[in-house]
Amino acid sequence: MQFFVHHILSPVLRPYVQYVLFNRSDDKNYKRTIRSFANTNFCLGVINNRQLSKSENGTFTMANKPGINSYLTGIYTEPYDCQANGKQDEICIDFTPLGYYHFFHFPAKTFLLNDDVLGEAFGKNAYNLFEKIFQEPDFKRRGNLIEQFLLKKIAVCNQPELTEAIYLTSYYKGNCMVAQIAKTMRCSE
Repeated sequence: MQFFVHHILSPVLRPYVQYVLFNRSDDKNYKRTIRSFANTNFCLGVINNRQLSKSENGTFTMANKPGINSYLTGIYTEPYDCQANGKQDEICIDFTPLGYYHFFHFPAKTFLLNDDVLGEAFGKNAYNLFEKIFQEPDFKRRGNLIEQFLLKKIAVCNQPELTEAIYLTSYYKGNCMVAQIAKTMRCSE
C-alpha cells in the first residue's frame, strides 16, 4: 500500500482543508486493517471501483463497486478499523469544520455513508474530474488538481462576520478554539 499526504499549498484553501491523503495498492492479494483515530475533521473519501460499507457487526470494509464512489466521515470520538483488501485507489480529503460547513450543505453526523456525497456536494461533473484524477499516477499532481478544483468552488463571501472568522482562523494557523474566535468577534459560537 502506498500512502501520500498532500499538504495544502493555497493560503486561501488552508482554513477549509487540512490535507489530502492518497491510499493506493496495486496488489490484488493486499490485506490489512487500517485504523482511523478520533479527530475533529470531516473526511470526504473518493474511491475508484470500490465502496466503503459498514457491516452489521460495525466493521467497515471496502467492497468492489464499479465507478467513482464516495463516503463522508465526520467528527468521531472513538477509533474505527477498516478492513482493506485487494487493489485499492482512495483519496481522502480532510476538511476542517469550517470547510465542511462551507462545501457541504447537509447536517453533520458522526458517519455519513452515502453513495452520492460527491455529487450532492460538488455536482455530477465532479465524477468526471475524479475519473481524470484517478488516471493521474503522480500523487503530487493529483493533489494540485484537487486544490484547483476546490479553489474554484470557494464562493466569494460577502458576509463580513464569516470573512473575519476565516481570517482569524488563518491568523492563528488553526491553533485556536471556536470559543476564542467567538469571544474576539463578540458573538456566540
